[in-house]
Amino acid sequence: MSKEAKVTIHDLARELETTPATVSRALNNHPRISQKMKDRVKAMAQKLNYQPNIVASNLRTGKSKVVGVIVPNINRHYFSNAIHSIENELAKADYSVMICQTSNSPETEQKLINTLINHKVSGIIISSNKAKANIESLQKALDAGIKIVQFDSIVENLPTSFVRNNDFEASKATVQHMLEQGYHNIALFCGRLSSNIYRDRRAGYLAAHKEYGIEANDAFFFEKTNNRQEGAEAARYIIDNKLGIDAIFSTGDYAALGASLVFKEAGIKIPEDIGLAGYANEPFTEFLNPPITSFDQHSKEIGAIAANQILKEMEKINTPLLDTIVKGTMILRESTLKTKAKS
Repeated sequence: MSKEAKVTIHDLARELETTPATVSRALNNHPRISQKMKDRVKAMAQKLNYQPNIVASNLRTGKSKVVGVIVPNINRHYFSNAIHSIENELAKADYSVMICQTSNSPETEQKLINTLINHKVSGIIISSNKAKANIESLQKALDAGIKIVQFDSIVENLPTSFVRNNDFEASKATVQHMLEQGYHNIALFCGRLSSNIYRDRRAGYLAAHKEYGIEANDAFFFEKTNNRQEGAEAARYIIDNKLGIDAIFSTGDYAALGASLVFKEAGIKIPEDIGLAGYANEPFTEFLNPPITSFDQHSKEIGAIAANQILKEMEKINTPLLDTIVKGTMILRESTLKTKAKS
């Protein structure tokens, strides 16, 4: 047999001089197969590096030990950490993970959800887009008996478990800190308000102003500013139009990164001339000059909670749905410490 050829149960059966049906039952721990035969099959499977066809097995049995994980961007620190925890927790229960990336495309997300349904996964952990078609696809998955746990960006009107951050309080605390540092004209770089996380972060920004008796200026609100290029473009606009902005709270670190590079090129000092805070505590934030204040979302904890919840829902009947909020931690760095810079 060629080393490149994929080993099948027929190959195992031929080597063991038994039937494919016996091998299949042994691999699935069937009670009618003796322990001696199970041990022989397991040993031969290891020797020949047999890998089961998970999709075929799912289609045949209607069940699986697979959980799909759908995220917008795998390369974001938040999502990579969450996925790491999800994989670790599910592996303890002998579940495999099928990782899917939407690249923020509603159409891609819908296709991925339907693909996971067709592969008969047991569960889906998802940070979701809000497109109507995707909501319908998630409901289709629920109707098919697939358990769903949502985290980060969620669809609230679906009967699923939720794991999320305290986005409102986190943003409010960050803006309050900036106000206490003597910044008064604080701009908001924000993702799309169709997402609950950005609505909550904007609400926190507004609440901090209200508590300080300051009316937030609508001209200082930059929606759809959530990546490096968009942050850079917004920073150039602020400079070119002399808006009088003395600080920026960005609901994502990448937009803050883009802004910081533009300000540095223009000779605008951070934090003396303009304060800058981000959100997500991406690794690069502590290595910039100056390091950027950001908010650590404890994504590893979020991933572990989501994984353990979906395990309970998949394996135990009538498990109560979970709605939990994980409190993050504000990481203060030089980019917002205006009073320290003056001293």
